[in-house]
Amino acid sequence: KLSNTEVWIEKTGLVNFIKLFLSLNSIMITQITISKKEIISVLLGMIVLVFGYLMISKNLYSGPRIADENQIFKLQIELQEDGFFLTLKNEITSRLGMKRLVPVYNIQKIFFAKFFGPNMFLWSSYSGLLGALSGLLLYVFGRRIGFSITTSLVFSLITILGEQSALWWRILHGEGIGLVLFSLGLCLLAPNRASLKSQIGSVLCFTLAALSKESFILALPAAVLMKVSLPFIIGERPSFKELIKTNIVYSSSLAVICMALILIIKLGLGTTSFQYTGWVGFDMDKFVAIVGQYSATTNFLLVVGILFGGLVIQNFFLKKSSQWSLNVFAVNLGPAIIFFLLLTTPQLLLYMSSGF
Repeated sequence: KLSNTEVWIEKTGLVNFIKLFLSLNSIMITQITISKKEIISVLLGMIVLVFGYLMISKNLYSGPRIADENQIFKLQIELQEDGFFLTLKNEITSRLGMKRLVPVYNIQKIFFAKFFGPNMFLWSSYSGLLGALSGLLLYVFGRRIGFSITTSLVFSLITILGEQSALWWRILHGEGIGLVLFSLGLCLLAPNRASLKSQIGSVLCFTLAALSKESFILALPAAVLMKVSLPFIIGERPSFKELIKTNIVYSSSLAVICMALILIIKLGLGTTSFQYTGWVGFDMDKFVAIVGQYSATTNFLLVVGILFGGLVIQNFFLKKSSQWSLNVFAVNLGPAIIFFLLLTTPQLLLYMSSGF
């Protein structure tokens, strides 16, 4: 017997998408079970949150909002004159000429230009759906590595809200689909001892994310760290030999892909002509400036302080620990700090040239 929520989903036509995701989720889960009701509830909550904001801010119906979005109308003319495949070829060739390696984003853009036409409501709805899906996948990842429902929701929301919400109210960018793919890659690598099929799927998702936006290439080392540190996160203490044995193929694959993409860009395409991004050498003043800008816009120091304080309270007051245990911080906070630095530092260095 269907619940009222499931009946509503059936009537609104979302059931096929839900079934597809649940079937994928049933393949991924090997240790932690997440109920269908929980997934459906979180998905609907994310959709209400994202689309509620888009409606209140009038971004759901308006557009274009920025100059780049005028490409939608230009593409309609090209699609009529040249057809789908020639337009796609020209788009990829044009991006390569600009020294950009984003074929997944190119394919997505031309496909939906053909499918949505110049309808800004459909474009905004799709972008909003990517934001909601990213939130759901990040929540599922949190749950699958042992986070509580509350912690998983907080983790998901602080990732998609704030300055980064531009990913789901703007339309033409590679970060939206890239974040969905990257989040799915995280879901597939967790929990520990994921099946071979899940690990292959995870590597594929991370690769497609990297081909959606070059910034994700620099996030691949963080994904490797997450895979290696998973046993410690869920409370296991594997030997060094076991750690190498269970991670060597996965980690090596991502490392090779990361280096290959960097070499293709560096030696094949060359550096871009964009002034706001790209490696131009290290400059301490600019690096300090962009770290300050990042801190001001994200309040990450406040968030880290709260998390650190919570860990102290949990381990030394609530558990009434009799000694200051560095091991507690090394195991519980160490991987998180390194993961955070591996994610953010390359991005700060990438945009250091302008502080953008």
